[in-house]
Amino acid sequence: MGRYTVKTEGRTRPSVKAYAEEAHAELLAAMAALDTPDAIDRAFDAMLTSAERRDIRLRWLIFKMLAAGMTQREISKVLGVSLCKITRGSRFMKTSRDIIEQMIAISSRTNAPHSTNKTGDSEK
Repeated sequence: MGRYTVKTEGRTRPSVKAYAEEAHAELLAAMAALDTPDAIDRAFDAMLTSAERRDIRLRWLIFKMLAAGMTQREISKVLGVSLCKITRGSRFMKTSRDIIEQMIAISSRTNAPHSTNKTGDSEK
């Protein structure tokens, strides 16, 4: 029996973890293949609740503000969110700053299709 298999009723089948890892890889490949921001936005709309989309937008704003050198307290005041929420973003920035800065650089070279208000909600 492999690392990601389980035995039930005498049969061996992939575990939930194996299915999840395969689905994760497929999702990443599918998202990478989308060729426009609109297509990615439509995919997010199909997969995420409005609260999840709002949380992702807010996290992105926090990343951008941290990368620009704003303090956590300044960000909290501007966005009206708790320091705890900003600290989570800050911790991630410490371990994955390179990819976040790469994404910020890419976004600064492209025109954002929508403006965003202070809570991260799109204004379409």
